[in-house]
Amino acid sequence: PPAHPPLFLLSCRPRPLQLLSHYVKPVAACPSPRGTRPATPPFFSPSGTLLACFHDCQQCHLIDIASHADRVVATGYFDRPPAVSEHSLAWSPDSRYLAFFGNGRLERIDVSGGPVQVVCDAPNARGGTWGPDDTILFVPRHFSGVHRVAASGGIPVPVTTLDFSQEHYGHAWPSFLPDGRHFVFTALSNRHPGALYVGSLDNKQVKSLRRSLGR
Repeated sequence: PPAHPPLFLLSCRPRPLQLLSHYVKPVAACPSPRGTRPATPPFFSPSGTLLACFHDCQQCHLIDIASHADRVVATGYFDRPPAVSEHSLAWSPDSRYLAFFGNGRLERIDVSGGPVQVVCDAPNARGGTWGPDDTILFVPRHFSGVHRVAASGGIPVPVTTLDFSQEHYGHAWPSFLPDGRHFVFTALSNRHPGALYVGSLDNKQVKSLRRSLGR
């Protein structure tokens, strides 16, 4: 049997619901002094034709759903679980580009080929999402709010601020809503663990959706 466990996933795109499996095949990569880790959960492209995932915290893989072709598009040192997750990947809306956090930076790659491009620094990232106007929202470091940056690169600008009256010590895991202007994110807080908020690119006002887990 294979030395590495397979990925199992359900897909309803582009064909009817089906159960797929795929073995991620490791290749030579930069050694990690901290050891290796299993593959992270796969993340579908918006087109539903590609999957992206990390393996061993050293390789970023792209898997073609139709052919099961598997290729490594980036190597380096990626965050270890639980920091690395499907939130560490962000597809462009047209599925042509993939953004990810690696080597202390937010990086992107053209899935058709080419070198990795640096977008900006992100030393301790906590999630990212790519909007229809080529804005990427992400949290660059601990004790930070959500920031925005152009997908082509630039200087990140904060779009949320920590609410110290609610004991926020960081924001995390932003995700664009369908209108491409609003987004949801989690506020890390000792008072309200798992608090969920909605924010906007048009202003810094946020609205509470859930004060804490289970509420």
